[in-house]
Amino acid sequence: MFNKRGQIWIETMIYTLIAFSMIALVLAFAKPKIEEFQDKAVIDQSVSMLEEIDSIILTIVQGGPGNVRVPKLLIKKGKIIIDADKDEVAFEIESRHMYSQLNEEVDIGGMYAKTEKIGKYYRVRIASRYPNLDIKYAGADAPKDINKASTRQLLTIKNEGEDIAWGGDCTQRSPPPPGSSYIPYPERCETDPTPPGGTWIPSGCLLDPNGLTEDDGAIQQPLYKCRYKSPKITINMEL
Repeated sequence: MFNKRGQIWIETMIYTLIAFSMIALVLAFAKPKIEEFQDKAVIDQSVSMLEEIDSIILTIVQGGPGNVRVPKLLIKKGKIIIDADKDEVAFEIESRHMYSQLNEEVDIGGMYAKTEKIGKYYRVRIASRYPNLDIKYAGADAPKDINKASTRQLLTIKNEGEDIAWGGDCTQRSPPPPGSSYIPYPERCETDPTPPGGTWIPSGCLLDPNGLTEDDGAIQQPLYKCRYKSPKITINMEL
């Protein structure tokens, strides 16, 4: 009787171990697949988030300087990168899902995706590029990572218009009749050196912003200075 009970106990343990082994094998195969499907869903959601940001940027550009939108970002995995240095907004993730052809940049509906193999994972980067805009984060041209969070994060996106700079004197001083005013001479702004620190486009010869005047012997005459603007509209983003 004792031998029979011992045999039953041993058989029970063997069957239990076999069952656990089978479950472990199934999980070893199924878990990576489940994670792959989850990562694919995260990437698809993040592409939709980039599309929303792109739509907002186009809207506030059309709306003119001062327009502001505040989308809510829900980042479950990976990160959003405001790459102000390259004027692009990107999503990056280490994923089990191979999103696109390896080591090649591909166009996906106006965005650019690149997938690289990193050990047992893939590094996926999807970017929206804005070559005709000046993308900034908190007023600077440095990259900013927005990492995953358990709650939605508010991203302020603002159209700040073109950057403005003032150049040299563009006052027309050809001796006017006594008592007459100086006049602007915008042609000078086309030939004078532009301000340092970037590319500038002449946008007029306007009254000196500091209110400076000059005594021509008869009356205080207003002075004019060359006004320049940047060739790109500035879009500033900040959490």
